[in-house]
Amino acid sequence: MRWPVKILIPCLLLLSCGKGNGVINDQPPSGTVIASGSLSGSTTSGAITGTVLVYDQCNGSYVVRFANLSAPGGIGLQIQANTSSGGTTTISTLSVVSGNVNYPITLSSGTTFSVITLYSPAGNTGVAYATLTPAAGAC
Repeated sequence: MRWPVKILIPCLLLLSCGKGNGVINDQPPSGTVIASGSLSGSTTSGAITGTVLVYDQCNGSYVVRFANLSAPGGIGLQIQANTSSGGTTTISTLSVVSGNVNYPITLSSGTTFSVITLYSPAGNTGVAYATLTPAAGAC
């Protein structure tokens, strides 16, 4: 079968950039690392591991970065942050199973982060946690 070029090229581009298989390699964001911690937990699909880094963009914007993430079966888990601005904030939904990925979030300037949780809405429970240690960096 001969594939039309209009269909084939976007499909190849999706696979080559990693979006087609749940793997991504975002570059580290600009800003200052203000907290970090090891991510650990599991789902029925396997162990979840990686490193979580929180970057302050120095304008009320932050980036939560998962580095060396391995989260089999993790697509669809909610990313939640416990912060000094009050309680738990849902940042996004996990969109990859491995690699390095950034998730932006806007909160009050000076917010501190204590825990990042990967939460399963289906199981109504957290499945992986990173307890964060503050870093010496500041804007």
